[in-house]
Amino acid sequence: MGEPLKVVTASEMRALDRLAADRGMPSLVLMENAGAAVTAVIEREYGPLPGLRIVVACGGGNNGGDGFVIARLLASRRAHVSVVVLAEPSALKGDAAIHHGAMIASGGLA
Repeated sequence: MGEPLKVVTASEMRALDRLAADRGMPSLVLMENAGAAVTAVIEREYGPLPGLRIVVACGGGNNGGDGFVIARLLASRRAHVSVVVLAEPSALKGDAAIHHGAMIASGGLA
């Protein structure tokens, strides 16, 4: 097994996000990478994704954007994904709105 994950506070995570952005890493890519990592953990912890039933709850902020990425990636791996959006889709802004649109455009969600 790999190194244990370091748990950071919300303020530490914001600082890490700012550092990545300052070094040229687009926030859309950060969200995509986070979604891929969570998808890998789900598969490792719960087994093969095809046919697995998963509900992803997404708020209207950037964490919701992460959730939209996770839902899209899980669906692309043939999990049965239901998404609960806890904000009006018209209220989504920035990266969350972009990833919501990508999730919808990808299809395959339950």
